[in-house]
Amino acid sequence: MLVMLSEFLLLGQDVIVKKNGEEIKAKVEEVQNYDVKYHRFDNLTGPLYTISKAELASIKYENGMVDSFANIPAPVTKPSAYTPPVVREKDLRRARTGMVLDYVIYAPVAASIVVGIVAGTSSGDDGRYMMAYTLIPNLAITTVFIPISASQGSWPRKYTGVEGNTGLRTAGWIIYGTYMAGGLATGFLTGGNVVENPLPLYLSVLVLDAAAATCFALDNGKTYKQMKELQNSAYIQPTINILNDRMGHNYMAVGIRVNF
Repeated sequence: MLVMLSEFLLLGQDVIVKKNGEEIKAKVEEVQNYDVKYHRFDNLTGPLYTISKAELASIKYENGMVDSFANIPAPVTKPSAYTPPVVREKDLRRARTGMVLDYVIYAPVAASIVVGIVAGTSSGDDGRYMMAYTLIPNLAITTVFIPISASQGSWPRKYTGVEGNTGLRTAGWIIYGTYMAGGLATGFLTGGNVVENPLPLYLSVLVLDAAAATCFALDNGKTYKQMKELQNSAYIQPTINILNDRMGHNYMAVGIRVNF
């Protein structure tokens, strides 16, 4: 009776045989070009499963018919054509503006150096106060301009994917932080008569100021150059397409697309 019952159950189900020898007892619902959809025989009202024909050796149907899939290849996936990011003119202007702002910082730095040298040759507290009060506008200008310059370069890098120069950017922020701390400390030491000759400290701070501006200017310049190169390369783009003939064979065609 058990043998008869098992034969009766086998007659009511399909058997999906995979290439690795695994068998799936199922109820085949649909055989598509590349996939087979089925329900598990032990859960006919459950989810509908999908398996690729490329994984299958055959399907044994409940009526005794057999479909063989030994020579079915895996489906060809059509690759997408490469499309570089669009470089917008306003992004180029941002990078260029950031570079210009960094160079603008050199003007107050140069003026502060002149003031420091003149003040250093003066005697008494007048020279000290001159240096201390000169640092205030210099710090204010740098505090505003360098972050603005950095933001002008960061947005185009984020939008287009260019990298600029990470090393220069990192060095610029480190020098910028050192300059800010050193500038505040030097202003306090100069105004408070703590050191006898504050000119070396004063000039060192201005050198840090110029170095930070230089790092950011070079980074923004690199960003601008990379964006221009990306913009020029956008005129020639590689393309990959899949062509089909009447026999159902797929061929890959590789070429270029030129935009005018």
